[in-house]
Amino acid sequence: MCCPCICNVYLTPFLKRIHDYQGFQYADYVEGVKGEFCKILGSGYVELEDADGTKHILHDVLYEVQRSLLSISKLMEHHKFEIEFVEQFNPQKFHLISANSGIKLPGDTVNDLFYI
Repeated sequence: MCCPCICNVYLTPFLKRIHDYQGFQYADYVEGVKGEFCKILGSGYVELEDADGTKHILHDVLYEVQRSLLSISKLMEHHKFEIEFVEQFNPQKFHLISANSGIKLPGDTVNDLFYI
């Protein structure tokens, strides 16, 4: 999943990963980068799991057929996530860690965007 700083919702194109999925009666849209609109078809919750089996639930994840995005701001504010860089001043490798659940997700950067 991509974690750009400009995202303020959780999006996933993986319907199989969404639990308690509720499809919308009518498609909705959220505005994305450069004014592009993403077609939203429903919502539910997603369970994240790290290599140690630690789990963390994200609620209000929107089903969108093109991309996965996480809001770092929402993760920090609502789930007490922080970014831990493997090397100082090097964003290539990092961990996304939640103080709430203890989940530790490894990440790296692709085209200057954070990926987990």
